[in-house]
Amino acid sequence: MKKKILFVINNLKGGGAERVLVNILNNFPFEEADVDLLLFWKDGLFLNEITDEVKIKNIFNTIPKNDLLFLLERIILRMILLFPALIYFFKLKTEYDLEVSFLEGLPAVFIAKSPVKQSKKFAWIHTNVVHNATRNFRMEDAAYNRMDKIIFVSDEIKEFFMKKHPRIPQSLLTTLYNPVDTNQVIQQSSEPCPVRFDDTNFNIVSMGRLSFSKGFDRLINVADKLVNGKGLNDLKFYILGAGELETELQNLIRDKRLSSHVILLGFTRNPFPYLVQAKLFFLSSRFEGFPMALLESKILAIPSVSASCSGVSEAIKDAFDGFIVSNESDLKFIDEAANMIYSLYNGDELNKIKKNLADEDKYNCNIYKIYQCLLSV
Repeated sequence: MKKKILFVINNLKGGGAERVLVNILNNFPFEEADVDLLLFWKDGLFLNEITDEVKIKNIFNTIPKNDLLFLLERIILRMILLFPALIYFFKLKTEYDLEVSFLEGLPAVFIAKSPVKQSKKFAWIHTNVVHNATRNFRMEDAAYNRMDKIIFVSDEIKEFFMKKHPRIPQSLLTTLYNPVDTNQVIQQSSEPCPVRFDDTNFNIVSMGRLSFSKGFDRLINVADKLVNGKGLNDLKFYILGAGELETELQNLIRDKRLSSHVILLGFTRNPFPYLVQAKLFFLSSRFEGFPMALLESKILAIPSVSASCSGVSEAIKDAFDGFIVSNESDLKFIDEAANMIYSLYNGDELNKIKKNLADEDKYNCNIYKIYQCLLSV
């Protein structure tokens, strides 16, 4: 008999966890399970990419552009969490074998309070819960203590989780790296790119949500040191992503007189035609869970410079297929990253790294390990 599985996430707006979920759902062995996806808000650029095999259900429609209305809906959602059986009765109407919270916070609380007593309950953790602390620690701690399994995208964020939630038995914790489809990355990198880089420039690509955790303000300060401080006028940083700090970052770029050197390109479903044109990929994050973009850069043989945050040392080997710089403080990161990029700009280390990447076995996480975990309940 086919299993019945429910995934829960806030929405499908552009982000790493959302992209991973789409990949897992679209390749799911549907001959073995019926899959539902519950969205708190039926919104996001990935919404149209979900296979028709998945039944999408939602509590609210698109995320309101009005901040007050959005706040009101969040308050209503928190009230719903007091009586989640209403959503199961009116929206879901299914007795599930497995319920999966695919994001930290409210999805985990929702699953933990499920009225389906016989179902197994899994939580997926994509972030460093110490650095990305929430205001609802007690509620989330209680939720995680009700889970049958907690899945982490890297060993490092599992270690941080254990420090934050020491009461949870370690036997419930497991690491499953995010799946990357090597062939798909290579195939998508050959698609037409809306922006053609000038290959006489030293082009650097970064990607991610325009949020504090991704550290793009630090990237701009690195660019300032290199362009205005060291005179590297052919240096170009291209940032792929959207988010709440866009206006603030644009203002910082203007204030530093870097409008010709740091370019915000917005969110794109397919970043690989941009990435494949770069001489370097740059990860400026303050916090990460498991940096998928480093793996995707490796697949395309693009060297990387990365802050030393969670999961990075599991994705690249320092000075072999990329470079890792200190993340001890913003100032130290900016200094070390600027010095590293300046050294790569003037030396031949990039060619050595590219050769290592070309010779290295391509990362190809077996997505079926994930399905084996989910279907073993």
